[in-house]
Amino acid sequence: MERREEQPMNTYEPMAGENISTTAERMIALAKETKGSVTAKFNDIELMATEDSTAEDIVGGFQTKIAESSGKYRTPPERKRTVRESEERKEEAQRKAD
Repeated sequence: MERREEQPMNTYEPMAGENISTTAERMIALAKETKGSVTAKFNDIELMATEDSTAEDIVGGFQTKIAESSGKYRTPPERKRTVRESEERKEEAQRKAD
């Protein structure tokens, strides 16, 4: 049985102003060059690439994580509850007025 040597995890640091597609391409190139995994932090989102990764997959994963995190900030559970309770009070007040 062949033992595969564990490759070190490499880190890529995107340059200021670099877009996500360029970051993904550079991460993959580094993964191929070093024959190991590469991580990067882009807009506070952790990314990972291997030799087999595609730029499209990395960008898609990034966009998914951004959408998930923005949804959490836009409608946190407390905000949803507050809005619902406010609507219920308005409806009750309207019923009493009718």
